[in-house]
Amino acid sequence: MHPQVGVSALRIDRGVVDSDAPERYLAGVECDGMTYHRSATVRDRDKLREQVLCGLGWNILRVWSTD
Repeated sequence: MHPQVGVSALRIDRGVVDSDAPERYLAGVECDGMTYHRSATVRDRDKLREQVLCGLGWNILRVWSTD
């Protein structure tokens, strides 16, 4: 698992690496930490990032602090 995967401000909290192909990610894990709370709007943090990454073949998992 790699922390803070991405470029610029568009980062996923954790990237789950494929053990058979270490250059490939199987999933991204988003948490409701500082990045989540810094996002300007709900649309930015909940829709756009997930849509872009899903379009690139990522599976996105969300982990909330209440979990």
